[in-house]
Amino acid sequence: MDLSKINAIQKADEGAWLTLLFVDGTELDVKIKIAGMDSMVYRDKQRVISKRRIDRMQSRKRNPLTPEEIEDQGTELLVACILDWEGLENKGVKFPCNPENAEKLLKENLWIKEQVDAFVGDRNNFLAL
Repeated sequence: MDLSKINAIQKADEGAWLTLLFVDGTELDVKIKIAGMDSMVYRDKQRVISKRRIDRMQSRKRNPLTPEEIEDQGTELLVACILDWEGLENKGVKFPCNPENAEKLLKENLWIKEQVDAFVGDRNNFLAL
């Protein structure tokens, strides 16, 4: 196998389209373009979060993270990986893809967050031969 022909970082940076499934397994007319865990955006955001955690632990207070803060950091990482979407509306109006709306989407729709999280972490979505 010629490793030069498989560029995991580039493929993950380009992203791949997730077709959302409703909770009953029905395929929806909604697609979200997502960067993978090998992407620079994922890795850069992960470093930012890790640095904040280290800084917090090295401070005088040394107060540990709460479960809510850990969950919010996971959401922050997923938001960074959302590159685009198609077919989303909110109250009948087109729902533009931007970090604020991506955060709202994931926080208010845990069933979508679970799909995005699983998709980001599955290299098969980005490295198909």
